[in-house]
Amino acid sequence: MRRAITPALLCAHVLILNGLFGMRDAPDEYLRKSRQFVAGEFRGTPLDYLRLYNGQGWDVEYYYEWSTVALGKGFEPSYPLAHRSISPVRAYFDQPPQFRAPYRDLPFEYPPLLTVPLLAARTLSRDFLGFTRVLALFISAAYLGALGAGYAMWRLLPPAERLSWPVVLGLSAASLLFLGTLWVTRLDVFPSLLYVLSLRAFLERRPVRSALWLAAGVLTKAYAILLAPLLALCLYRQRRHGAIVSAAALVIAVVGGVNLLLGAWAGAGYWDSFRYHASRGIQIESLYASWPLLRHLAWGTPVRIFDSHGGLDVEAAGTGLLLAASSVVPMLVAGAIYLAFLRLPGDPKAPTATSRLLPPAVLLVFAFVVTFKVLSPQFLIWLMPLIFLWRPRRPAAFFSLFLFMLLLTQLLVPNFYFLLEHAHPAGILLVTARNVALVTLCGWVAWDWLAGSGSRPIPPASSSVS
Repeated sequence: MRRAITPALLCAHVLILNGLFGMRDAPDEYLRKSRQFVAGEFRGTPLDYLRLYNGQGWDVEYYYEWSTVALGKGFEPSYPLAHRSISPVRAYFDQPPQFRAPYRDLPFEYPPLLTVPLLAARTLSRDFLGFTRVLALFISAAYLGALGAGYAMWRLLPPAERLSWPVVLGLSAASLLFLGTLWVTRLDVFPSLLYVLSLRAFLERRPVRSALWLAAGVLTKAYAILLAPLLALCLYRQRRHGAIVSAAALVIAVVGGVNLLLGAWAGAGYWDSFRYHASRGIQIESLYASWPLLRHLAWGTPVRIFDSHGGLDVEAAGTGLLLAASSVVPMLVAGAIYLAFLRLPGDPKAPTATSRLLPPAVLLVFAFVVTFKVLSPQFLIWLMPLIFLWRPRRPAAFFSLFLFMLLLTQLLVPNFYFLLEHAHPAGILLVTARNVALVTLCGWVAWDWLAGSGSRPIPPASSSVS
């Protein structure tokens, strides 16, 4: 019976990701039902409500439109072009189908490797619903791959410093439900997979392979570069200076080479994707936006909320200073984590090296999510499944709070985002509660890591760790 638990939980992951969240209506049907729902006229079974809820993932429609235009494929007759006037690719809707190169002919704000699953999913599908199912299948495979790499890391951990594997899978499956449709309406599973693969390869003493995975991760979402200094410091503590040079040269060559090639080919369109993110202001869900929002709630001070870069930004008195701080604080926090890791006591070659490297690898992502000027809800996917491999001192309390934080995020996006958009007190309190939970969890990871790193004995190199 116990042997069936792991396969059953893995099947649950696939069912949740590719089954429930892939269940949606065609765009024209969704828009009709959505209008009925707003008017209070929608009637249906719980399954109908689930399909309506899953249809809120607007990013999937953008991905579909973008990849359709890039490949020069026509839209199916039922696709409601008239309702997509706000689409970033609307300028191409009335033109005859023809291939358009990403970045050069068609704007795209994401790093280059994220074009691969989108173009592949559109190539393998005939219509919008088929596209959503293929993309959900890709996301399922990527997350199962991340779990597989996580299992290899889990086996390296001392038994006293890890949860049981069925518990890890159970928490992982629960996170899919608590975070909701964001799993399949965003592409952040792919950088999470590459981050875990890079860490796993490093722990298996394969720095070159780790560097390749890390370079791929940076070309998928730039946050993966946070792992590079941590791994370099680990090699430095192990006195493997040659490995530092070769791995760093490989990452620079791959990332720099791909960017230079795309920049030469696509020209200004490619560099615009960098300027797009550099020009972002303070996003309404970020920690920096909490101060002007709470001041508005408590004292009615003016606050301006406006559409920007596919989300909502905040402007108020003092936000210029907050924006400047948001450029410095993430670097200072990351530097503090690197310094703390460098000063850790003990032999970095001992069998506890895995358990010593895992907490700062988790903390770096956590701290970046908390301190960056943009806190999009899909950024939380970067934490999974890595965070479930780490055992806090009070796992039940920690992971209960973690799942509650994911639930608050799902309530905020997509359910009650309109409240935040209009600075409604309920919306401000909801995002504040989510951010307080997020900061608490980040501090919890830091405290457990720093408090426990100097007290755990280092076993001899011959002792078992599995």
